[in-house]
Amino acid sequence: MHLSAKWPNDVLVAGEKISGLLAEVVSTGQAVVIGAGLNLTQTKDQLPIENATSLKLHGVENFSLDDVLVRYLASFRRLYEEFAD
Repeated sequence: MHLSAKWPNDVLVAGEKISGLLAEVVSTGQAVVIGAGLNLTQTKDQLPIENATSLKLHGVENFSLDDVLVRYLASFRRLYEEFAD
């Protein structure tokens, strides 16, 4: 599976978007809200844009949503701690 990043906020698999990140500064300017999405089980017709994909479409189906969330949050925490340092 060929992964790449499309600046500034997309993660691509074989040139198709599988994940995205959004960040927005709150009105006070003192915090940033971060949102992320990952296409897991969608079929091609369930995806919102033509050049999107999902893990399921790439043959990855043996996972639990809880496991994906745990791994995602652990990675996010590690990256946040590195950034904070």
